[in-house]
Amino acid sequence: MNATSAAPPVAVARPLEDAEARPRFWRTYALTYALGAIWVAVEIALIGTQPSYGFTPVYVTAFMLPPFLAIAGLLVLDPRGSSRTFVARLLALTTVAGLVSVLSTVILTPLLVLMFRERIGFSLAASGLVSWVSLLVVATPLLIELVRSVRQGRLSHAAAFVVGLLVVAVEVAMAIDPSGQLATSLRRDQGAFLMVTASWLMPVFALAVAYIRRIETD
Repeated sequence: MNATSAAPPVAVARPLEDAEARPRFWRTYALTYALGAIWVAVEIALIGTQPSYGFTPVYVTAFMLPPFLAIAGLLVLDPRGSSRTFVARLLALTTVAGLVSVLSTVILTPLLVLMFRERIGFSLAASGLVSWVSLLVVATPLLIELVRSVRQGRLSHAAAFVVGLLVVAVEVAMAIDPSGQLATSLRRDQGAFLMVTASWLMPVFALAVAYIRRIETD
């Protein structure tokens, strides 16, 4: 009798434990992208203190920091595994996801060539349209996960999503009005790096991180 009555709680608890141990794909993506967007904004500010396309130590470091800091923030806000393996997981996730995002430019390059061939790249209105539509698509999961985080009481996640969405909102405003005061306040290198990173490299990076964390628990 005791063994029979004890069985149902175990059967119910196990799926709940498995679900909690298995990170949500889109939550991971949204957190990584939101944190990355925040640090990319810092990156753009840092390279603005250096000569245009100067590639000084500060300039190069500014490019390297956002992925590391985004992953570090993710591992703090959504911890999985032992704290003793924090550095190893940070390096592994950043390296693999970073390689995936860099290799993804092979896919992006023909698209860019086509855009310039069709003179889309020479038109501020056309390139701005492509940029802000892309930003809306890649940032939509942040808004969805923000609502879920508020409902579930995950306030630290919600705060990251709010700040990340604010950064994206500024980027969308710049893309909608590429000749406006906000967009023209950036140099050419800052604007180019910001849009490519926000609409392509960071989303691919976040997708790779979400996939890696997902298969880790399979």
